[in-house]
Amino acid sequence: MIEYYDMNEKMPQNNIESAEDQEKRGEDHLAEYLASHPEMTREVEKVSYSEKHSEEIENLFSGFESESSLSELFAIATKEEVLESELRNNAKEALLLIFSYVKELNKGVVVPDEVMQKIEERKDRLSWAVGLINSGKVRHE
Repeated sequence: MIEYYDMNEKMPQNNIESAEDQEKRGEDHLAEYLASHPEMTREVEKVSYSEKHSEEIENLFSGFESESSLSELFAIATKEEVLESELRNNAKEALLLIFSYVKELNKGVVVPDEVMQKIEERKDRLSWAVGLINSGKVRHE
């Protein structure tokens, strides 16, 4: 036996939850969970920038600069030179380490604006030395 449905007949809506209702229910579940797990709502306390942090970042910058000749890095001009350059590959790895350290530093340490500005300027200078490949050429800006 074949059953026919009238397409003009409205389907019951009581089993379909609106997006707003789903969002509200999710927020309620999150609020209940956080209320029963107060350790999850604690904010990470940031520590003050110290001599230790200054020494760590200085060691990273100094290590980069002692291992990588900035003038040689700035001289790399083509994609082919990049592919052949062990110097640039090593410098790029060291630069990634610096970027990671600065990112972590920003998460857990209150760094004075003037100190962070100097760190960012120095990081940018090293990044420009490594450069970016664009249309077969290396951009150092």
